[in-house]
Amino acid sequence: MDHESVKRLHADLNARVKYFRWHYYYGTPLLGDRAFDILYNNLTWLESAHPYFCLLYTSDAADDLLC
Repeated sequence: MDHESVKRLHADLNARVKYFRWHYYYGTPLLGDRAFDILYNNLTWLESAHPYFCLLYTSDAADDLLC
């Protein structure tokens, strides 16, 4: 996967995590816990596989990584 594809995927996953997290805490949950965990784990895996995203701090997942 090239850099631009990874960047787009990261932006998509990050936006979806933030969207579903907001609805979970402040609105009506739109995803079950297991589905959210899978989405969040995909984001954390992507950030650990591509450490340059750790420098961006665009997601809460980046805070949990040791870069």
